[in-house]
This record gives sequence, C-alpha cells and structure tokens, in this order.
Amino acid sequence: MAIIKDIFDAVGYFGSEEDYFRLIDTIKDINMVDEENSLKCNILQIAIAQNRFNVVKDLIKRGIDINYQNAYGETALMRSVFYQRPVEWTRLLIENGANVNTLDRHKNNPLWYAVIMLRGKYCYYYDNIIELLKNGADPYNVNIYGHTPLSLASEMDVVELFEPYIQTRK
Repeated sequence: MAIIKDIFDAVGYFGSEEDYFRLIDTIKDINMVDEENSLKCNILQIAIAQNRFNVVKDLIKRGIDINYQNAYGETALMRSVFYQRPVEWTRLLIENGANVNTLDRHKNNPLWYAVIMLRGKYCYYYDNIIELLKNGADPYNVNIYGHTPLSLASEMDVVELFEPYIQTRK
C-alpha cells in the first residue's frame, strides 16, 4: 500500500517527474485509484491536474484507462480542459481514445467543461472547443440543469466558434 501512496505523491503537487519515473515500474496496476481522495482519481487525472505532460504521455503509452471516471464522473479529457491545458493535451487524449461525449454525474460532456471555462477568458479554450467539436463532441447535450454547451456559448457570446461544426436541429 505504501508504494501506491508514493506514486500518487510523486505525481502530486509536492512530487516531481523524477520521483514518478523512479517509482512507476514498481507498481503492478497502472489503473489504480487514489482511494484516500474523495474524488477517487487515477494517476492520469492527478498528472493532468498537476500539469505534468511528460507523465501524462508516459501513462498513456503504458495503457492507462484514458476514459476512467472518478467519483464525480469526470474523465481525463474533462479534467484537461477544466485545468486549462493546451490543445495539444486535448489532441493527445482524443488520439489515444478519449471519448468526447462521456457524461459526468451532472450529464456534462467535455465540451461543456471547455465552454464554461471561457468565463475566465483563458486563451486555450477556444482551441479546445474547436478540437472537441471537430472530433464529434455534442453541442446539444442537455445536462441535468437543462443547459447545453451551445446554449452556454450563446450566453457568453461565443456561439460563432460552434457554427462551422453544428447543424440546425428542427
């Protein structure tokens, strides 16, 4: 059990990539979950939260479950756009099988996460929105509150980002 805590600590806030690469070959299950954390994140989700791109690439190469959902139903792709990671992260995750239409516990898809983060006017999100749409993210997905990524984009006056990728529904 100590090695599991060590690997999560290595990827975490006070850890380092050097610690991760020293420990990763000692674990038996790449898909282990941090049971001590209420979110129940896997190593990939923690690496994304801590902005460790080299670790993310290594975990994907090792075959981690890229579509694992934590206690809130969030996937690596959702956390990547939520944590304002560059579009290269989004592309990497999608190219390696990330589902662009997985729903969290509130029925939000990764596109919703990308659009909601525009409230802070972060530069990466325009690219992430376009990348998600190009790869089939559903702009019409209705969450439990009755909102869609497209309605949210309309409220934020950025619906023009969606126009090349959407069709009018009747």
